[in-house]
Amino acid sequence: MLTAQQITEAKKHVRYQRQVNVHEHDDCIRIAYEWLDAQTKTKGPLKRTHPIKHIIEKWGGRYISSSDVEVAAEIHPRIKGKYPHFNISSHLTLPHDDRLAEFPKARGQGFELTSDHVSQTYSRIEASRNCRKTAMLAGTRFKMSGLGALQYPDLAHKAGTVVQVRLRSTGITVLFDDARTPTVLHQIYISSLSD
Repeated sequence: MLTAQQITEAKKHVRYQRQVNVHEHDDCIRIAYEWLDAQTKTKGPLKRTHPIKHIIEKWGGRYISSSDVEVAAEIHPRIKGKYPHFNISSHLTLPHDDRLAEFPKARGQGFELTSDHVSQTYSRIEASRNCRKTAMLAGTRFKMSGLGALQYPDLAHKAGTVVQVRLRSTGITVLFDDARTPTVLHQIYISSLSD
C-alpha cells in the first residue's frame, strides 16, 4: 500500500493540469493507483479519451479527483503520460475487488458500479490476485463478493456451493443454500468462503 510519505512526495512533483487541485483523502490516490495498476500497459499513450476519473469513481465507490489520478500516475513506475492520456490499453480491465480491501474510504459514497457500466466500459475482468488460493472448483463453498453484494443486494448475505465451472466462460453455476435450482453468476460476483 502507498504510504502517506510517498503520496506527499509525489504531490510535490506532479505537474498538475489545473491550478486548483483537490485531494479529499490519501485513499482516493491509493484507489486510483490500484485501478491504474490493473490496466494493461502500452508503449504509447491512449489516443481515445476515456473519462478515467469517473470510471475510477464508480469502481472505487467514492469521489476521485483528476488530481488524485495524476498523483497516482506520478507514483506508478510503469505509467507514463499526462491525464487522461496514459500508456494504458483502451481495452480497460475491471480491477478485482481485492484491491479495495485495505482502503476504509472505498465504496463509502454513493457511486454505484452497475452491470451495465461494467459491460459498456470494460473489455476485461481481472482475476483475483490470490487465484491459486481461491480457485473456484465444483464443490467450493462461496459467498457473494463485495461487487456481487453491490450488484445483487438481496443476495449479499447468502452463501452456497459451486456446481459447475465452465472453462471458456466467466459464468459459474452455483446453488445457494436455500435454493432448489442453480443460478449462473459472473465469477466476479462470488468469492470463496475461505477468503
